Amino acid sequence: MKKKINRSPKITLKKRTWHYIQDPWEYEVKCDKCGGNNVQWSEFEKFIWCEDCKIDTKGTEGVFGGPIPIEAAGLLGMCFDRWDMRKKKIIVYDRKKKKDLYLTLKQYRTFKERVCSEESNL
Repeated sequence: MKKKINRSPKITLKKRTWHYIQDPWEYEVKCDKCGGNNVQWSEFEKFIWCEDCKIDTKGTEGVFGGPIPIEAAGLLGMCFDRWDMRKKKIIVYDRKKKKDLYLTLKQYRTFKERVCSEESNL
């Protein structure tokens, strides 16, 4: 579903089907209008919602503005797992199986415990 908003120039926005499970500010994404970090994922793709400005906006690039070393990002507490809004499941990339897994919250917790346990044994 697409929605038109009254802005100049006119922009057609596409509804988001997923978002990262962490908030935008955890990836250093801020409001590009006020510079604040009181933001969350917008209902529209490629946008964030600024609670202070009360608008959907593109936001700053944050860590997405350059190469993201996944292992280093993990050390900083960043997670790139996603919430599928249609299936109501968490999407996580399994590096061993080299594919996305769709997990319930209970399965996700078990998966994360297993992965953390394996990594601590390295």
